[in-house]
Amino acid sequence: MKEFTKKLLSVPTVAVLAAVIVTMLATNPLGWFSPSVDAQNVRPAFRDHSLFFGDGTTGTDEAIFCGVQIGKGYTLHVSGTASGTPGSFIINFRDGDAMGFEVPAGSTYSTTHDLGGVPFVDDIVRITRTGGVNSMMVSVQVSQGAVDPFDESLDSEPNVHDNFCTRSVVNGTGEPGNTSAKLLFPTFYP
Repeated sequence: MKEFTKKLLSVPTVAVLAAVIVTMLATNPLGWFSPSVDAQNVRPAFRDHSLFFGDGTTGTDEAIFCGVQIGKGYTLHVSGTASGTPGSFIINFRDGDAMGFEVPAGSTYSTTHDLGGVPFVDDIVRITRTGGVNSMMVSVQVSQGAVDPFDESLDSEPNVHDNFCTRSVVNGTGEPGNTSAKLLFPTFYP
């Protein structure tokens, strides 16, 4: 009968492998790498949001603008509530296209989209409402290296680099950055 023998790793080899594994776990325990920050000190990932009220006590909101400077992606989340009567909310693109979402009376509808891939189309969007939709929550999560597209200095405010959503008010100014947002949307504001 043939005798089989197991070959064992030598003690020094096992010690070296253990040291390599421990070093890898100590420097990167879950296999994640630290995010890099670019020269403009832009956050690696960031979220921003804006609230919309159709009949607010401080004025009626007109639109919410969200997006990034050309070349980066973002995820857009929109929720709209129709309290008394049915309505809709509309995501308008810079090239004039739009997507509408019906909201039945007494309910809330939410949708999520990955955007920012087509320059001058979905890098910045405008969200509006019709009918009974009187409140909306719009939020974005931007990709690493994304840069705020809005110029807050046009609204006499200091420029910031993490304003990825801004809101305009009917017959009013709205949030900082809304003037530049309107200039970026020539389809609606000649």
